[in-house]
Amino acid sequence: MGTKTIGIRDLKANISKYLKEVREGKEIKVSYRGKEIALITPLHKDRIPDEDTLLIALANSGKILLPSSKKRLKKLPKRKKFSGMPFSEAVIEDRR
Repeated sequence: MGTKTIGIRDLKANISKYLKEVREGKEIKVSYRGKEIALITPLHKDRIPDEDTLLIALANSGKILLPSSKKRLKKLPKRKKFSGMPFSEAVIEDRR
């Protein structure tokens, strides 16, 4: 897999050409004022986990908590009513 470095201006001017190269398996480094800032790599099906696998991995690492059941809400909760001016008007008033 070949890697080449290109500038942002060149990328913008020839995006189709470079995306074709990425589809063919090449990696492209993007630089801004001589410093590399991004890497464009091809996506491969085997590198992207499905949603369930990703959720399980996040839960195992402690980053999320999975629900204990798969029940869905049948009805959305009713909206609470507040007295006074609408929120949008309060924001406009506060900006004055």
